[in-house]
Amino acid sequence: MDKLIKSLTNPFINKISSINDNFFENGGDSILSIQVVSRACQQGLMMTTTDLFHNPTIEDLSKIIENKQSKAS
Repeated sequence: MDKLIKSLTNPFINKISSINDNFFENGGDSILSIQVVSRACQQGLMMTTTDLFHNPTIEDLSKIIENKQSKAS
């Protein structure tokens, strides 16, 4: 899951190299967060911009997405 989420952010922010890097501290903003969420939804991941704002690292966001995916199953 971590690699998938990183691949979604990389086209927008190349500075994220670790799963603990903060999306917003590395150049992310509200517009980019919408683009990342859109790409995630296209990949079948259940996430919102609110999820990204409250969990701005790949590690934390992965946990949220995995939790949502397991509840949906």
